[in-house]
Amino acid sequence: SLFRFVLPVRRVNRVDVNTRQGNPADGETEERPLRILLAEDVEENRALLAAYLAKTPYRLTMVADGVEAVRQVQTALFDVVVMDVQMPGMDGYTATRLIRAWEIEQARAPLPIIALSAHAMEGEMERSREAGCTLYLSKPIRKKVLLDALRWIGSPEGRRP
Repeated sequence: SLFRFVLPVRRVNRVDVNTRQGNPADGETEERPLRILLAEDVEENRALLAAYLAKTPYRLTMVADGVEAVRQVQTALFDVVVMDVQMPGMDGYTATRLIRAWEIEQARAPLPIIALSAHAMEGEMERSREAGCTLYLSKPIRKKVLLDALRWIGSPEGRRP
């Protein structure tokens, strides 16, 4: 028998936070500059999240539906997807399942996906995990909550499979 497999790994330059003191070195920022895909159908919500991220090192790409979110993940590089779970056409849960299936098919590491839902009902968090989401946040989203989630995703703990 012949077995082959591909390990999708990224080269990461780590900074030892125990030895770092004072201000960041030249060219170094406190936050890892994540490439974020936001899938949100409501224009006002896209504008709000864009405003939250305006003065951060994060790079934001926005789409208005699940179909475009899946297409973007398959054609561009992102570090995290922030996915509204209720969108017309293809909802965020379906888009997440399709992304996860594509990742398996392509032997890619799972991309962190943060589910956003206006329904903070019991069972919604479990539903997002079953779909393959990494984190669940309820709307209305506060800036600090979003930034904390993104910092965690950008940290060594958040990047572990």
